[in-house]
Amino acid sequence: MTFLRAVDLFSGLLRWLRWPRRRPLSILLVEDDINDAELTRRSLEQLGCRYDWQNTAEGALALLDKNGYDFCLIDLKLPMMSGIQLITTLLDSRPYVHLVAVTGSMPLAESLPAGKYMGLILKPVTKEALTRMLRYHRRK
Repeated sequence: MTFLRAVDLFSGLLRWLRWPRRRPLSILLVEDDINDAELTRRSLEQLGCRYDWQNTAEGALALLDKNGYDFCLIDLKLPMMSGIQLITTLLDSRPYVHLVAVTGSMPLAESLPAGKYMGLILKPVTKEALTRMLRYHRRK
C-alpha cells in the first residue's frame, strides 16, 4: 500500500466517523382505509422511514404506549374515536410526538385545534408531501 493510498483511507475513515448518522424516522400511520394506507406505506418506504400501521385510534394509543414514534400521521375520519379526538388526546398526553393530520376533506380539517398539531396533508398522501414534512422536522 502506498503512502498516498494510506492517507486517503485514513481521511475517509475520519470523515465516516464524524459523519452525522441519523436513525430512520419512526412513524405511526393511523389510517382505516387499506388503499390509502398502502399508498402511504410505499412513500414511507421510499423515504427510508420505519413505520407501523394501525387502523383504529384505540390501536394507535396502544402502540404509542408500547413504542416511541417521531411522527403520527392521523387520518381524521376513523371508526369509533375520530382522528380529531385522537389528536386532542395526544396533545394532552404525549406533547412530544409530532402530529400530522391527514384528510381528503378540508371542512373536516377546519375543526382541528388551531396551531397545536404539526401539519396537514391532503389525500392522497404523496412522497413529495411527506418529504416536505420531514424536511421541516429535520430543521427543528
